[in-house]
Amino acid sequence: MKTFALILTLLISLPSFAQFDKIAKNNKEIDPIVHYFKFHNGVQMIELDYLSAYHDNVNSLEQSHPRALPWSAVLGTPPENVYIFRNEAGIRVKQYGKIKGKVKLLSVKKSEKVATHHNHFTSRIGASYGFSQIRTRLFPYYLIGEQNNDKNKLGLIDSLGKVVLDQKYDEIFSNFNGSIFIAQKGKTYELRDRELSLKYSTSKYVLRLAEDQNFVRFDKGDVYGLKDGEGKTIIPAKYTIIWPFNQHGLAKVRNEQHLEGFVDKKGKEVIECKYQNFGKFTEGLIGARLNDKRGFIDTEGKTVIPFIYDHAFWFAEGLTRVSKKHNGTYYFGYIDKQGNEVIPLKYANATDFKEGIAEVRIDFPNEHTRARPAVTSEDLRKGMIPKREGVWIKIDKTGAEVK
Repeated sequence: MKTFALILTLLISLPSFAQFDKIAKNNKEIDPIVHYFKFHNGVQMIELDYLSAYHDNVNSLEQSHPRALPWSAVLGTPPENVYIFRNEAGIRVKQYGKIKGKVKLLSVKKSEKVATHHNHFTSRIGASYGFSQIRTRLFPYYLIGEQNNDKNKLGLIDSLGKVVLDQKYDEIFSNFNGSIFIAQKGKTYELRDRELSLKYSTSKYVLRLAEDQNFVRFDKGDVYGLKDGEGKTIIPAKYTIIWPFNQHGLAKVRNEQHLEGFVDKKGKEVIECKYQNFGKFTEGLIGARLNDKRGFIDTEGKTVIPFIYDHAFWFAEGLTRVSKKHNGTYYFGYIDKQGNEVIPLKYANATDFKEGIAEVRIDFPNEHTRARPAVTSEDLRKGMIPKREGVWIKIDKTGAEVK
């Protein structure tokens, strides 16, 4: 009965087959977004951006007609963008891709009023927010060819219409500033620089941009490492997660035993992978969990504050919150960077110091109450944050109550 009800609900929520046919037909006839660019060396590029229009249509359908399968699966292969190059007399000198349907272009004179520069600003912003332009604009080049799953034949052109990378790749992508390009052809991955000179090629690893996009990750099974833009190995392939490098030049890593540490830009494991997890570096120290207890280490991995706490946060204004559990109850207080207990561990909860003042909870909740009510997504959407429960007071750095 439950299965029948679920199927019925899904059928009701979906458009009819006739609607599917109409939507699919409209998608094939979708009008491109037309971009006119400034003349350069006597040539103007016009981009018929079918791909962005396609993804705008997909996003609109997913909002208006949500369904289990993504709309991109229903609508099929995304269309290929078209790039037209014409001279100052309006005569086309080059074209990449086939125009679908009827597209009326502005004259050279009229187009100059809406023409933009080849700054790729939208594509760099789009990379951060998922805009579809990033799929076709790989700074400072443009992607040509049809994106048809495993049958892609992709290449790159520059803003003058010159082919700079032959149209024979399954996938091409780059980082935000265009200093690193990765192109895939079958099982072979190529690493190229901004001028598209080949720096490294491999069929042994899968190459992808790292989260820190100045580096390339190379996967080997369930572990991976990092290379620089020249193909030189920075971090060997032996970690399951590598976080971006921080201000200390260290990247947090996690090994196959689910233990964490830090490596430097030479691949040296400066802080051994033996910790269960970390907080964040503040004031030169970081909270870490070792054997289910918390303490603090410095940027060289030296233990500065012993692992004797149940909670250990981060330093703010020279002090950090810590707790110890006694008879099932956590007691919070504050210590300094030498591990001295500056304010006794006697509170039910505590906040960071800000401008010399912190808040502490002086009553202890019983097992049926919460230190803070649960926050729902609806609360967040409305900007409503439930008020803290309990009795809180403000204290200074000596532990004295202030009003």
